[in-house]
Amino acid sequence: MSEHIDGTLSIRAEYHKAPALLPRDADDVFTGGGEMGAHMRAFDWPATSLGPVEGWSQSLRSAVSICLNSRFPILLYAGPELLVLYNDAFIPYFGRKHPELALGRPGREAWAEIWHVISPMLEGVFATGQATWADDLMLLIDRAGFLEETYRTFSYSPIGLETGRVEGVFTAVNFTTERVIGERRLYTLRQLAGHIREARSPEEACRQAARTLSANPADVPFALMYQWDEQRAQATLVASAGMDGEVDASRWPLARVAATGRLEVVTDVRARFGDLPGGPWDEPPHTAVLLPIAQPGQKAPYGVLVAGVSPRLALDEAYRSFFEQATGHLASSVDTARYAAELEAKQRLLDAVLQQMPAGVIISEPSGRLAFFNHQQEELVRGPMHHASGVAEYSEFRGFHPDGHLLQPEEWPLSRSLLQGEVVTDQELELERRDGSRATVRVSASPVRDPEGRLIAGVAISRDVTRQKEQEAELRRRVEFEQQLIGIVSHDLRNPIHAITLAAHALLRHEEARRARHPGLQPHPLLGRARRADDPRPARLHPGPPGRRHLAGAPAHGSAAARPPGAGRGGRGLAGAPPPGEPAGRRHG
Repeated sequence: MSEHIDGTLSIRAEYHKAPALLPRDADDVFTGGGEMGAHMRAFDWPATSLGPVEGWSQSLRSAVSICLNSRFPILLYAGPELLVLYNDAFIPYFGRKHPELALGRPGREAWAEIWHVISPMLEGVFATGQATWADDLMLLIDRAGFLEETYRTFSYSPIGLETGRVEGVFTAVNFTTERVIGERRLYTLRQLAGHIREARSPEEACRQAARTLSANPADVPFALMYQWDEQRAQATLVASAGMDGEVDASRWPLARVAATGRLEVVTDVRARFGDLPGGPWDEPPHTAVLLPIAQPGQKAPYGVLVAGVSPRLALDEAYRSFFEQATGHLASSVDTARYAAELEAKQRLLDAVLQQMPAGVIISEPSGRLAFFNHQQEELVRGPMHHASGVAEYSEFRGFHPDGHLLQPEEWPLSRSLLQGEVVTDQELELERRDGSRATVRVSASPVRDPEGRLIAGVAISRDVTRQKEQEAELRRRVEFEQQLIGIVSHDLRNPIHAITLAAHALLRHEEARRARHPGLQPHPLLGRARRADDPRPARLHPGPPGRRHLAGAPAHGSAAARPPGAGRGGRGLAGAPPPGEPAGRRHG
């Protein structure tokens, strides 16, 4: 016959070959019990209320044998005094009581600190013969010299019902302290990470952390968060949890922790500060831990976290790890908040600069969605700007080329930068504003790329040059007018100059004829002026008295030759004036 897949036949075969485990006599009760078996064999049972082992019922012997041979923590309460018996797996939970203060002792002595909790349950089993149980029951036990917060799931089952009465209680225990406290701490760490993630400053991160830690006083009776000023070697309390007031910061070794960057344990808290808050317990903490608030590799910490250690828990590796993780979350948030604060300060500075620029500024995302525009841009368009969601919606205003053609959405300078990657410089266009008026603007636009060359934004700067264009047009009109005026004036000036030239020619001819008739005569004083008047080069003007100008080489102001025609003696002009010294009316030649 083949063996069943589930091994049923094999188990049956082994069942018939298995040795008998239940004790047949007193010497077999403690067989195979390990350390506790040896202690039980050496124990003076006849001196207890249970009496000699030979007098124990078969049910009690069987329960003791099962207890000693189990690897699961099991404890028995036997006899009228509920004497305690337990196996090797239960030894750690008695701690310092093992074995003298636990084995063979009445339950009320072995568990004096929790007897008020468990005795009613045991009495119920003895009274009714019904089993009872508890899940994750919190019990403060003294196994290391202090009342320790522990949790256990257990059941109380009656022993000896076949005799008609309950001879004891069989207790199978699952100690859940690590799981319960671990879940509690993990929840705190998750809450901490979530609450401080959005902090906008290191101080806000510390305050958020303090609020989160205050929700778990069982693990963090109190917490103090100090900002450390390395230059002044001074600490400033930023936030606290579980405490209303402050303590003397100089009594904490803050400087040493900040310098070494390592966790430090202070075990004399009560001697330094008296009774500090103990969380849910009526006993103040004896110990505190100090941890630097710093990221790995950071030279100087932001500050130091001081956290009280629960008076009901040992500062084991798991507890230290909890504090280290909490401080790590805080340090990460502080670092992020410091960066965010610096970034926000830079952003405010950039916004202030952009808002005060004497030009309209637009910053767009690669999709064309407007991310920023300043007040000058809204003043330029004479109305509010609306956030476009794409390049096709970039401009809600009509624009025109200088030749009057309508500007298409993809032709706007910013669109060209986003779509084509162009750098546009001073593109001139006509902008139709919200009030219907038009403005001449010059727009420069450029794509913005990250170090890898990816497009991350587009920037456009617009300047209103309407007034400048009007001034340029006015200047052109003035220049044209002045040129026309100069042409008219120069034409009018040519006629009197021509008459003067003719007179000069006549004077030269007359003088030449006179000197030909009279070779010894001196040249006429007007001869030099006539020659200069006959000079085809233009006369040089020199400033004279205010409001007047005279020809270079002419007599000073007030001379007869400088007077206008008709002035001076005889009132004659230059053409008909006789030479000085000759009587009027005399003719030469």
